[in-house]
Amino acid sequence: MKKLCLLGAVGTILMLSQSITAEPITIGPYTFSAGANAFPDSATYLSGETVYIDHPDGGSWQFVNGNTTTDLNAAITGSDITFGLGGSGINVDVGFQAAKILNGPGYDLVFFETESAEDFELALHLGTTLTSFQIYTPVFTGLTINDVLGSGNTVRLNAVEVDLSDFGIAPGATIETLRLYTEPGGNTGDVWTAGADIVAVGALHVVLTPTIEELLERIESLEDHTHTYLTGSGNGHNNTEAETGPVEVPEE
Repeated sequence: MKKLCLLGAVGTILMLSQSITAEPITIGPYTFSAGANAFPDSATYLSGETVYIDHPDGGSWQFVNGNTTTDLNAAITGSDITFGLGGSGINVDVGFQAAKILNGPGYDLVFFETESAEDFELALHLGTTLTSFQIYTPVFTGLTINDVLGSGNTVRLNAVEVDLSDFGIAPGATIETLRLYTEPGGNTGDVWTAGADIVAVGALHVVLTPTIEELLERIESLEDHTHTYLTGSGNGHNNTEAETGPVEVPEE
């Protein structure tokens, strides 16, 4: 009787986990098939004058000063395009922990920005190395936040696509941390002279990272798994049907 090796089963689980997706999320012309997993789940403030921008339903701007972790995560993680990160000369590390960004075919990331399309700079963390910064300029999508959400919000929505290959990342490779830098500038009242207003960043290609609990559940589901197979090559009396035994845990 053949037995299914647990190590092989774990490898199969890891491969299958990469194809698991949540409900897709669409923002304007872009659909993120990994759903909530396509968006950042962590953010770390490094430096700069941080201002959070809030676009309520009426479309007016509200500026909220502060560098608190709560504000930062609300501004840059998740798919909400009504609350974002503005300010002058900001350095922020943005993390994708639940799903790493995959360098797939075409563009891999989309940054969403509001009102006047303003430049920002982007670099990638490769282990302990930070790549050179690349400058990106968002373009008006032709849509307002109201067009996307039906909220009555008239703020313009801009977007720019990013290909990881621009940074020398090999096809099929993954990254999990970005460094975002907005151009330095100043403000008069509530009017900023520089600094992109980033409201969301989504990954078009991801590889999901299963939790330990998810892996254990999938391993347990294989403990009594068997399947039938033919012992021969399709001819002769030795070509009989047999069934595998349950998963076998290899000895150390």
